[in-house]
Amino acid sequence: MKKLFKSAAILGLAFASLSACQPNGSAESSSSSSSSSAVTETYSNPLIAHDFADPYVYRADDGYFYAYATEGAVARSEDMVEWEDIDKLDTPTWGTPGAKLWAPCLAKFGDTYNLYYALSTWGDPNPGIGVMVADSPAGPFTDMGELFDSNSSGVRNSIDPDVFVDPATGKAYIIWGSFNGIYAWELNAETGLGTIGEPVCIISSTAYEAPNMLVKDGIYYLFMSAGSCCEGENSTYNVQVYTATSALGPYTKSPVGDPSWSGSILHQLPPGTVTSGSGPVTAIYGPGHSCVVQDDAGDYWLYYHGFLRRGVVQSTRILFMDKLLWTEDGYPYIEGYVPNLDEQAAPVID
Repeated sequence: MKKLFKSAAILGLAFASLSACQPNGSAESSSSSSSSSAVTETYSNPLIAHDFADPYVYRADDGYFYAYATEGAVARSEDMVEWEDIDKLDTPTWGTPGAKLWAPCLAKFGDTYNLYYALSTWGDPNPGIGVMVADSPAGPFTDMGELFDSNSSGVRNSIDPDVFVDPATGKAYIIWGSFNGIYAWELNAETGLGTIGEPVCIISSTAYEAPNMLVKDGIYYLFMSAGSCCEGENSTYNVQVYTATSALGPYTKSPVGDPSWSGSILHQLPPGTVTSGSGPVTAIYGPGHSCVVQDDAGDYWLYYHGFLRRGVVQSTRILFMDKLLWTEDGYPYIEGYVPNLDEQAAPVID
């Protein structure tokens, strides 16, 4: 159960809020200033307790945050914490027979909202990425079909898209990949509906998938997931970060993370971990496929999915969120490198 409370404070500064899950992926401010907020709330994980895998969160200009998930679930929230289901996207049929809609993301070009998605089956020999369009982030969406597939892009297992606009150049990019390198491909900056030139490999390692880009203070932070995503308590999914000073790299691995988990900034909460509300049989397995969102106090929050165990392991991946912390050198991490089940201060939304 989530508990909410409010406390009065004086707004000393105004902050601009932009989400890394939005197309520009940029951040106006690097400071964290929760003490300057007018309202403080608390919450506890999980946020959505039903199937909500591969989450992507977008802050729209209508006052809502929108969340999209594998197999088409759509939810919205006014405060980043309390979510209501509003829609389920139809699955396109242009891909391999039986393919499902995976890992959608949203970007706005002009007045149009583009929803990019992967269309794939397990073991698909030729998965691809397509795009739907709408006049509202709530839809209804019209499918525009395939943007590219593995064969046409030359990239095996072409799934897990993210789209952002490089604040340094104004160029739009789609980044994607799953255990065959991470790639970037320039998009038409006006419509986002066509590719320009050839794809560029920005991460050659085959250990990662599910890229998500945050640009903050001139640094490009590439959040990715490693390990197995979907095996319940045997899942080893975890989040790792690379950084660069330009959109196409070169990228280097963040020095901050748990060395016992290959430098992960977020990995499983094992049974027996002491947190309020959790007992010896409580665990969160396979936290990953993350997405970063900034609140109105300038703080950054990591959304991700995971398998929750309270006595038994839940069979579906559900939605969690934890606050990103930053070292003095500007590297992000989650406190303790594990999901938090404690009651904690919520994002600040003015």
